Amino acid sequence: MISDVKSVAPKGYSSRKRHSVFLAAPQPEQPRLNWLLRLRWVALIALSLTFIIVESYWSLEFADTWKFGSLLLLFLSNLILSRTRRLAETTVTGGIISVDVLLLTGLLAISGGAANPFSVLYLVLVTLGAITSTSTWTWIIVSLSSVGYAFLFTAHIQLPPELGGFEMSEHMHGASSYDIHLHGMWLAHTISSVAIAFFVSRLSRSLSQEKERQVQNARLLGLAALAAGASHEIGNPLGTITIATDELEYELSRRNDSVELSKDVQLIKEEVDRVKLVLDRLSSAAGELRGEGPVALELCDILQNIVESTGADQDRIQVNLSAELASPRWPVQAAGQAISQLIRNALQATEDKIWIKASMVHGGIELLIIDEGIGMDTTCLNRLGEPFFTTGKSGGMGLGVFIARSLIDQLSGELSFVSCLQQGTTARIWLPLDVTG
Repeated sequence: MISDVKSVAPKGYSSRKRHSVFLAAPQPEQPRLNWLLRLRWVALIALSLTFIIVESYWSLEFADTWKFGSLLLLFLSNLILSRTRRLAETTVTGGIISVDVLLLTGLLAISGGAANPFSVLYLVLVTLGAITSTSTWTWIIVSLSSVGYAFLFTAHIQLPPELGGFEMSEHMHGASSYDIHLHGMWLAHTISSVAIAFFVSRLSRSLSQEKERQVQNARLLGLAALAAGASHEIGNPLGTITIATDELEYELSRRNDSVELSKDVQLIKEEVDRVKLVLDRLSSAAGELRGEGPVALELCDILQNIVESTGADQDRIQVNLSAELASPRWPVQAAGQAISQLIRNALQATEDKIWIKASMVHGGIELLIIDEGIGMDTTCLNRLGEPFFTTGKSGGMGLGVFIARSLIDQLSGELSFVSCLQQGTTARIWLPLDVTG
């Protein structure tokens, strides 16, 4: 049943566009728009006060078009932002911060240009973009910041001398040394923006991943507590029922006229066994490695044991191993349980054959579990892996993929799915050759 051949993918596997999803722990909702909106209302108040103080204390008059235009733009964009809470947060925040960069450029242009010390706020906006938006938006913000800062050297309204104003254009066309200094200021600003965007983005992603792991761990602990409580509260009554039914069955066996009652007792025992099976599945829902260490093993042996454990369904499983497949070091029980859960899901998805393919990919082992069932749409794929989420077709509890994902994550592996309606689903497992966790 397990062969060292390169098989052809089942029909329809790559003939149509497929939905795909990479399973990760559900991300907690981050109120980015809320605090960004509050920050921008504070900025609107601060800008208004700045205009009032500068015009009254230093008698500096700003052009009404720029002054009221910037305040109106901030006000209207805040109103729009408050109405876009249902849109993708990273898209909205990236776009609104880009608008803020352009607005800052205009404000600096009417108040001294690059000589205005508030030009450092460009770096604040770059940092905000790196924290709250996608990589694409972050680099758009960096580019706008760099171009805007360069624009200020040649297009700006000079501040009066009492506020430290001087005409940069005279220096730029006069002293070559000062020209170099101005270019150095722009280069330093650009390098700082790029460095901040790069490192803050990486730090933000790391924090987000750590938060996802904490959410995942909280779910695992919750399921473990649920399993422990269920086993304790339900296990003892089940034991009592089992003893009572055994005694009742023994008494009924001594009577010739109790055939129907004997059938009822047998039904009770079967239902008790079913409840015990549910408790066993709940107990495994925590998906923990239980201190098991990695050992050298043959993938062929693991798959053979899993296939044999499926009983009558084993004839529907076709396993093909690549000839160059190396021997991994995995925790046997954890790896076997993760693979077994996905194989059983595939068997439940179709009454036809399923394919299991193993090969070396990126220094690890890639397992493809392919079925030709009815497949899944995007909605199901997005929810796949949530505890107790099930399509209801297999009669399961909706824990199989959740358990598999939990174990694979702890083994430093990856789990993803590709599916197409009416053409089936492919589960992809990737595990490193040597699992040390």
